[in-house]
Amino acid sequence: MPIKYEQLLNKRRSQCKIHSQRATYKHLIKDHLNKNFSTINKKIISFEKSKKWKMIENQRGIIIMKRLYNFIYMFFYSPNRVEQQQSYYIIK
Repeated sequence: MPIKYEQLLNKRRSQCKIHSQRATYKHLIKDHLNKNFSTINKKIISFEKSKKWKMIENQRGIIIMKRLYNFIYMFFYSPNRVEQQQSYYIIK
């Protein structure tokens, strides 16, 4: 079973002194992708440099980062990812 993002978030928070949730999610996604997917990591870096990434840095940023991480988690790590695609869009 893959680790849930809450566990990864707590692990990351204990490893470094980051108090911003948005920054923590950014690092989570980077760390997660660096381990396995170098090509996707390049896309994330190019996405970071774009204007869309700056739009995430707002009050809704935490929700957007959760959705992004959940999508990556669901798409690459879930054994029954077809069934989970419906539940992905209900995340609040």
